[in-house]
Amino acid sequence: MAAAILIADQASKQAALGLEGASREILPFFNLVLVWNRGVSFGLFNHGEPLPPILFVLVSLGIAALFCFWLFRAENRMMALAIGSVIGGAVGNVIDRLRFGAVVDFLDFHIAGIHWPAFNIADSAIVVGIALIVFDGLFLAARKTNANHYEQKHADQ
Repeated sequence: MAAAILIADQASKQAALGLEGASREILPFFNLVLVWNRGVSFGLFNHGEPLPPILFVLVSLGIAALFCFWLFRAENRMMALAIGSVIGGAVGNVIDRLRFGAVVDFLDFHIAGIHWPAFNIADSAIVVGIALIVFDGLFLAARKTNANHYEQKHADQ
């Protein structure tokens, strides 16, 4: 999963580089526009004096390394896909920071003149991956724990 996300992310960002100085309306609520994000996901901390890109690279690589370790311990396919999504997204943004000193963002959703901060496939993969991890932890892990308690209770009888 990580490799597929990384490839899709880098290919889409390469295409987005052609948008320099232009915005393309795709749908009434969606544009393609090139934005250089020197902050973190969804433009957070992308104003004022930017933090050094190497700081974001080191933090992202550290997180990706921890997720790689976690990937080998994943107990189910959904968790492995979720962790792989986070890894692929993090590495995709690290590549941008190493190449450009900033992340290429280009997906611009808006409604009534209010724009969500531009983002990219890597950001989306990270958000979806984290959401699946939280879902697994809140709902699926609890169900598995309850099933194990039920089995132990009936095995003792």
